[in-house]
Amino acid sequence: MNNDQPIDLAQQNKQVSTLIDEDTKIVISFDGGGIKGLMSVIIAAAIEKAAGVPLSKACDLLIGTSIGGITALLLATPDEEDANIPKFKASSLAHYYRDFAKTVFSVPLSRAVKTLWGYDKSKYTSQKIKKVMEEHFKETLLSQALTRAVVVGAEIERYSPMLLKSYEEPDFFMKDAAFATSAAPTFFPVAKIKSISHDKNSSLAEGKNEDYYLIDGKITGANNPALVGYVEICNIFNNIKDIKDKVIVISIGTGKAHRTIHYDEVAEAGILTWIPLVFPLIGELANDITDYQMDLLLKDIPITTPETLRRYWRLQPSIPEDLLMIDNFSEKKLTDLANIAKNYVLEHKREIRTIGMLLSHRAQYLNKSKK
Repeated sequence: MNNDQPIDLAQQNKQVSTLIDEDTKIVISFDGGGIKGLMSVIIAAAIEKAAGVPLSKACDLLIGTSIGGITALLLATPDEEDANIPKFKASSLAHYYRDFAKTVFSVPLSRAVKTLWGYDKSKYTSQKIKKVMEEHFKETLLSQALTRAVVVGAEIERYSPMLLKSYEEPDFFMKDAAFATSAAPTFFPVAKIKSISHDKNSSLAEGKNEDYYLIDGKITGANNPALVGYVEICNIFNNIKDIKDKVIVISIGTGKAHRTIHYDEVAEAGILTWIPLVFPLIGELANDITDYQMDLLLKDIPITTPETLRRYWRLQPSIPEDLLMIDNFSEKKLTDLANIAKNYVLEHKREIRTIGMLLSHRAQYLNKSKK
């Protein structure tokens, strides 16, 4: 849609309402990206404000990888006093991620020297991130999520991608799922977590609690898990005719840096040169290939000539290269990230307003179905 054209809000709202029905399904997806997740929650807060309802009450699936997985779980966490409402609003998460950065991504010099700055052992211990997860999720189970929630991980002993889902066994504590999806190699130790069985007759090893050994879901290539979310929701609702044409995906990124790796620098490079380059490169390229696939899969819907309504929304700010690293932060850099996200929201207010309308209409159907 062209941002420069005038818009009739009442007319657009009417057009959107004719496209959203009980069979429409909406997925909200959050990229990985370490502390850059600060930007995605600022964008999510703007969308939530435009929708007028919590995101967990307006979508059919929340999915995320790494820091995006943590975001998805926080938004799906029920309040301790009232299990029907979310514990966290999107607008409260920006403050949370600032504290998260200062707590989790701080390392004493003694640890840095001992681990050779992450070359010998993981740069950070698991204690701090586990403590933060415990404080926010407590003993909440993944199965208690307010809407369907999925986080992406990679199980190393089973040598397989693993989706931790709120609606399928095995079940896990949310705090463990959050740590598992964000346990980035070289940054954090491997997450050893235990499944929670509810029924001794379940398919979960005859009801026994099993150990799983997970690392950051970025390793699977699903740093932008929008495609995974789309496939999941189509599978869940495969009884609906033409479900593949009824899904809308809102994908929120953590910033794209327009960087270049020069041929002369890496033509015959070895491990020491490639290590600091390859991890962010994997994430960037995986994001772009997913974006390409989603654009092809989810075609726009004509509403008026020449207007169309998107079925795949990609919200991805551009950032300078010095903000690319997932744990590279200072007060100034956190402020820079926040300002980039706020400016992006202002520049894309029309898109965000339309997304809010979509979510508002979907929330009405979801609310009716629960009565």
